[in-house]
Amino acid sequence: HAGRIYLAKDAVSRGEQVRAMYPRLEEWLELKARIDPQWHFRSHLSQRLGWHHE
Repeated sequence: HAGRIYLAKDAVSRGEQVRAMYPRLEEWLELKARIDPQWHFRSHLSQRLGWHHE
């Protein structure tokens, strides 16, 4: 696990903490931005962690 948390159960971690736990997160977010450039598909979790664009 390398110190990773289960995101579906998390309600307190900050964006920078999660980025440190998931080193390929930026790669995934870039792919997500290409597939969904308007960020229609987002969740409360992604908003809390700053994984969306306004």
